[in-house]
Amino acid sequence: MRILEEKRAFRQNVRPSVAIALSRSGTGSHRLAIRADLIGRRLTPILRRTLNSPLPVWKRGFDIAVSLAAIMVLAPVLLMISALVAMDGGPVIYSCKRPGAMKRSFRMFKFRTMKMDGDRILEAYFAEHPDARAEYNKRFKLRDDPRIAGAGRFLRRYSLDELPQLFNVLRGDMSIVGPRPRGYNELTQACLFDGADFDAYFRVPPGMTGLWQVSGRSDTDYGIRIQLDAEYVRTIALKRDVAIVLRTIPALLSGRGAY
Repeated sequence: MRILEEKRAFRQNVRPSVAIALSRSGTGSHRLAIRADLIGRRLTPILRRTLNSPLPVWKRGFDIAVSLAAIMVLAPVLLMISALVAMDGGPVIYSCKRPGAMKRSFRMFKFRTMKMDGDRILEAYFAEHPDARAEYNKRFKLRDDPRIAGAGRFLRRYSLDELPQLFNVLRGDMSIVGPRPRGYNELTQACLFDGADFDAYFRVPPGMTGLWQVSGRSDTDYGIRIQLDAEYVRTIALKRDVAIVLRTIPALLSGRGAY
């Protein structure tokens, strides 16, 4: 009987009651918790993710506004990079699974910067350069990565390969400012994380930029990066987000610490 009543209400566009409560989030900020049964079915995916976001309301609004504006302004750049990446015949967009807020998995988008058979190339490189494996295990990056294709090195130097993540931000998977997106292989290195830092790290969605990106990027020690990101999560504030975004621009243009 209840199912029939719900279907009838939905067809007649009758909105059921909506419960709204003010709750304290893990970041120490307050946010609205909105619950709705039938009305939730009619929300767009972006709005649904916004209502369920672990972020403070102001931060999610900041993410939507900045990502939308950036996508519109950078549309010609996105098209040019797409054409450049497509020249070697492979797919333009590379997506990979990453742990997001509360370690829930999502697909992160990037412009492809590596060759199609990257795994084979990497293993062959490690066989010839044993020291490189130690570098990779320590930083999860290589300064002279043999897998980089075509214009990939240029795109990485200025982080242009990460522009498709603007769509991740718009979807609610990521934030403009937040902890660096970690790979699952990094999570296996539990010794790299202090327990409190680990808990803080996954309290909010990962960001396109953050404290470590404006503090030396890959030139910083891996443990310091984790501490910087955890510190950011504990002290989230609009003023700090704006400051980090403004500091990101010169950091990217300098190209320092990028590889």
